[in-house]
Amino acid sequence: MAEDGRPERVFVVDRFLVITGPGYRGGSGYGYHQLPIEQASDVRDAELRDLTGDGQRELVIVLRQRNAQGERDLWQVMDLSGDSPRAIFGLEIRKAVTGSGSVEARVRVLRARRGAPEIEVRAHRASGLDAESYQEAPAADVE
Repeated sequence: MAEDGRPERVFVVDRFLVITGPGYRGGSGYGYHQLPIEQASDVRDAELRDLTGDGQRELVIVLRQRNAQGERDLWQVMDLSGDSPRAIFGLEIRKAVTGSGSVEARVRVLRARRGAPEIEVRAHRASGLDAESYQEAPAADVE
């Protein structure tokens, strides 16, 4: 993934993403990234997939985040090729508003014959919220 053709190991440990391996930083170091979550169980899913079409796999991770207004699930793509992991794309796939309800979206990665696959996002389900009662502004911290 990073420096040469040898595979690295990617771990999610508590609230951290850790990368190590014989070809990573010359086999003498590791990279890490603190995930924007409160506890390890907030990592809902994680998988390695090539989403940029460059033949290298990125980490696709689903994180649950909470605040006083409610919680959200964040579908995030992490680039693992640099000195440390970095988020390159993300979107909210679930938003629950405390005492009101929730809205959800579904993400599908569609295989491409060549190059990067397409990412399809569709509205899925809403419970307790509609176009008039959902007053949430789009997240400014996710692109």
